[in-house]
Amino acid sequence: MESFKVEFKERQNGKLAYVFLQTSPYNTVTGNQLYELRDLLWNLSEKVNLIVLTSNNEKYYCNGLDPVYLLNASVQDRMKTIEIMIQIIYDLYDLPVPYIAEFTGHAMAGGLVVSAPAEYRFMLNGEFLTGFSEIPVGLFLPSIYMEVVKDYVTPRYLRDIFEGKMFTPKEALEIGLVDGVANNREDLRKLVLEKADYLLSLPKKAYLESRLKARKLKKDNLKRFLEKDKEILKPEVMEKDVPIVMKGIIDKVINKKK
Repeated sequence: MESFKVEFKERQNGKLAYVFLQTSPYNTVTGNQLYELRDLLWNLSEKVNLIVLTSNNEKYYCNGLDPVYLLNASVQDRMKTIEIMIQIIYDLYDLPVPYIAEFTGHAMAGGLVVSAPAEYRFMLNGEFLTGFSEIPVGLFLPSIYMEVVKDYVTPRYLRDIFEGKMFTPKEALEIGLVDGVANNREDLRKLVLEKADYLLSLPKKAYLESRLKARKLKKDNLKRFLEKDKEILKPEVMEKDVPIVMKGIIDKVINKKK
C-alpha cells in the first residue's frame, strides 16, 4: 500500500486535493515517508489551489515517527529521520498554496509537526489527543516547533506545550492549537470545506501574494532556529538515548496492544 493517497475535488472557486496519510496501523512515519510527503505537497501545490491533509484511519491522524523503524535504523538513518522531522516545518512553511489539517484522530508529535505550518487545523471530538510528546518520552523538543505554534496558541499555554502536555480536542480548541472541533467525521469535513471555500473565494493574486510575503518574512527568522536545532543531532545521542526511548514507546504503545 502506498504511504499517501491523493483525491482531487473541484469546488466552486478552485480545485483542492485531499492527501490521506496511510503509512501504518498507527499512521507513524519514517524519514523517507516525510521526504515523500514534503515533495508530494510541493508537487500538488502546482496543480491545485488548496490541500487538505487528512486520514481514513479510525484512530490515528498521524502518530509521529515510527519507533520500530528508528530502533532498527542505523545511527546515520536516525539522524537523517529526526533531521527531516525538524526540517519539514521549515520546508512547508512557504508552500505556495494554503493547506488545512483535518485531525481525524490522534495527532501526536510528528502528526502535529507536519500540521503546524497549515493555515488551519480542525479536529474530531472524542478520546483523541494532540500535542508534542517529545519531552515526556525523553527526546528534545526542537525550538522551531515552538516558534511556529506561538503564532496561534494562547501565550499562557505555551508552557504546557513545552512541557509535553497532551490536549483533548476541546482543550486544543480552547488554547488555539486547533481552530474547530466536530463531533463526527461528516461535520468535521463540513468545517474543513467551509474554511477551504472561504479561502478559495478570496481574490487569488491578492491573497496568495500577501500570504507568501508574510510567510517568507517569518521563514527568514525560522532559519536560525532550524540551524540551532540541528546542532543537537549528535551520533552519540542517536546511538545511546534514542534506542532507549524507542524501546519504551514500543513496549507502552505497540506491545501493550498485542
